[in-house]
Amino acid sequence: MIESGILLEKRFNENFLYILNDSNDFFATGYRMMQNQNNMSFVRCMKLLYNGKLALYYDTSAYRTLENLLPSLNSSSFLNLVSNLLRSVLEVKNNGLLSCQNIDLAFEKIYVNGSNLTVCLIYIPCQKHLFADYAGFDMQLRTSLTEAIHRYPALQSPATASLERNLSDPSLSLSSLSGYVRGSGGTPPVSESNIPSRRVENPIQQLRLIALRTPTQFELVVDRDEYIIGRKADAVHGVIPFNGAIGRVHCKITRSGFGYRIEDLGSANGTYVNRQRLLPHKPVAIKNGDLIRLANSDFQVLIQ
Repeated sequence: MIESGILLEKRFNENFLYILNDSNDFFATGYRMMQNQNNMSFVRCMKLLYNGKLALYYDTSAYRTLENLLPSLNSSSFLNLVSNLLRSVLEVKNNGLLSCQNIDLAFEKIYVNGSNLTVCLIYIPCQKHLFADYAGFDMQLRTSLTEAIHRYPALQSPATASLERNLSDPSLSLSSLSGYVRGSGGTPPVSESNIPSRRVENPIQQLRLIALRTPTQFELVVDRDEYIIGRKADAVHGVIPFNGAIGRVHCKITRSGFGYRIEDLGSANGTYVNRQRLLPHKPVAIKNGDLIRLANSDFQVLIQ
């Protein structure tokens, strides 16, 4: 909304406000619903006038941002935090007058009580949305949590590896994920005592990229932990010679005990996973059956 000019952000030490350029974008019903909530799922929000324009003031002084807190967490505390985050999100999802598409998922806009890891969300009561649809919100949440696990080694454990596998499974709803993290509903809890400690019990299988709609059969076999793909034979491991739109050094696939991830290396024509273009140098998890597009060439992920 900031990029599109709907909101202007202004900081006041730890607190901030969003100024609405058009007061007609304000969603009064959503704002009243936030004020009527008796839970602590939202950062306290106050409507006011700032330089003659309607503004939303958020008091975040009692919290730490998730971005700031992540480096100090271990696997167990991270799982506790994820459970609290999902609980807060589901309270919004299950409320008929609020929309998850108005939750700010940036880690610097998710606030946490440092003493008990409860999560408070920034909810923007506007007619317009941060996300085009719920599917986009859901995907961003899963991607952000997965990236956090990979960014901080202290978060990596058999339990968070199991969580990542569940995050990458679109058939699992956020409600199911929440139950899994809490260990409720008869599903084994995500705790290190319930996950086999020997990674060899779930070995990483080999990944192949199968080219689609090419004149002759073509595939790439990922045979190392870091596998670079592109057109320049002396700079990559997997050479794609038949498409000049693919970069000389286009993308990279990495494998670990947590599975496979793909990362665009700043290519001009882009790397896509299931039709979603990747941000450069932002790896995302891939799984069996995913559709990978490099420039305008499509490949199917086969893991076996």
